[in-house]
Order: sequence, then C-alpha cells, then structure tokens
Amino acid sequence: MVAKDLRRNDPNKWRKTEVMLRHPVLRDYIPETKKLTRTSLAYMLNKYKSVYVKPEVGTGGQGVMRLEKKGARSYYCHAGLDKRSLTTFNALISFLKSRINGKPYLAQRGIELLKYGKNPLDVRVMIQMNPRGQWEATGLICRVAQPGKIVTNRSNGGTVMTVRQALSRYAKGKKLRELNDKMNRAGLLTVKQLSTQYPNIKESGLDIGLDAGLKPWILEVNMSPVSKMFRELKDKRIVRKIMRYSLAYGRKLTYNIYPEQDNKPAAKVKRAGRGNPAVRRKAVRRR
Repeated sequence: MVAKDLRRNDPNKWRKTEVMLRHPVLRDYIPETKKLTRTSLAYMLNKYKSVYVKPEVGTGGQGVMRLEKKGARSYYCHAGLDKRSLTTFNALISFLKSRINGKPYLAQRGIELLKYGKNPLDVRVMIQMNPRGQWEATGLICRVAQPGKIVTNRSNGGTVMTVRQALSRYAKGKKLRELNDKMNRAGLLTVKQLSTQYPNIKESGLDIGLDAGLKPWILEVNMSPVSKMFRELKDKRIVRKIMRYSLAYGRKLTYNIYPEQDNKPAAKVKRAGRGNPAVRRKAVRRR
C-alpha cells in the first residue's frame, strides 16, 4: 500500500508504471520501460531504434533525452536543443552521467510519434471524477513540440490545438471518432487501475503518443494534471466542464476561462451541488 500522502498524487513515474503493468489489457499500451542502468540501456538500445531516458520524478519534460544507436559503435543524443554524436558507449554513459547528476532515471522504448508538419505531437487525455462519483473522459487536446525539440510540453515551448486539426493528415470522420474513443477508453482503464493503488485520486492527465499505425501508447500519467491548456480551444464547453468538475472535488484553480482575464481573480464556475438549480430540482423530485 502506498503512503497516505501519495494516495492522491504520486509523482514517481516508475511506481505508476508498475501499477499499470499489472493490468493485462493496459500492458499492451505501455512502451517497455526499465530503470536506467548501464546494462538496461545497452539492452534497450540494441532492441529499439530509439530510447527515451527521463527522470523518475519530474514534470514539464525537464531532463528528457532521446538516444539512438548508429551502426555498431556510435550513438546519437538529443537533449533539449542540444544534439550530439558520441563514438563509444562509454562516452554516452559519461555524457548521461553529466546530465543526470545522480538522480534516478528511466529508459523507455522510443515511439516514432506522428508529426504536425515536421514536429512530433502527442495527445493529452483528461480523465476526471464527475459529481456523480464516476470516471469520465472530459477532454482531448493535441500538443505539438517546438521546432528542434523532442518534448511537447507547453513549458518547453510546445503549442496546442484540437485533435481534429493536428491529426487531419492521418484520420478524419469515423476513423478519427474511433481513435478518440480508443484513447478515452485507455484513459478510463488507466485511472481505474491506478485507483486500486491510489484510492484518493480524482483526476489524471494521460500523455498518449500515436505511431504510424495510429496505435495509442501511454507515455506518461500525471495525477495532478495541468488543465490550463484546454482554455485555448475555441470550444469553451470543454474547459468549463473541466473547471466545474475540479471545483466539485475541491481543487483550487488559479486561471480563468479566457487568457486575457488572467490579471483578474479566477472565474467562478458553478459547482454541481447546492448552488446548481438543476441539481436542486432533481433533489426535490427524489423526495
């Protein structure tokens, strides 16, 4: 059982991955992931075209690096805007040690992500506990990496757009709806599995990568996700619902629905409960 203070939000990626891997269906959505050691990295680089190394604990894409093995002896590393070739495995290990500074890291199979233009993209899937106490998929949004970078996070210069816009080259109409449903189902399955170990979670944001075959891969799960990005969508119903649900389970919000209102107090969104006339009418009918 996890510590009491981690039952709602555990920042450790390895612990969350272990919980998800216990589910026979979810296991197929998760890229092979190992604790980073010299041995595990050699194994992963020999097995996969690319490998991502990232901190066990960290947010915003900080510290993430993409590694490739080039031929029999050389290696390539992409970290932030820094790209370099290393001529031996020992040189690669030395470089990684200089960047990692003794912190625990993970090595994860690299997924060749779909691109918007020339830049990799992923999808943030928002899953929340609704006021009825049921898990619900409340939002999908695409994040596109800044040119020259490997991570899509807004804090690293990424941009956001609708799934329809970002994936227009790959899926439309029924095909896109089916893909959205598949990502939402993966999200719902994930939070249900995580809640077996983290009973107090109320929301999660999944970062899902899509490969050339449109297979969803769960790259990361954040149990205290940033929902601010959803306000950049034209359809404000999405961010309004996200904010309403967040307030219903007691999360404090520090942003407004419209970015231009950021110098004002955070907008009030009606909670589902005593102050909502629709809920009051239902309560009267029950009596």
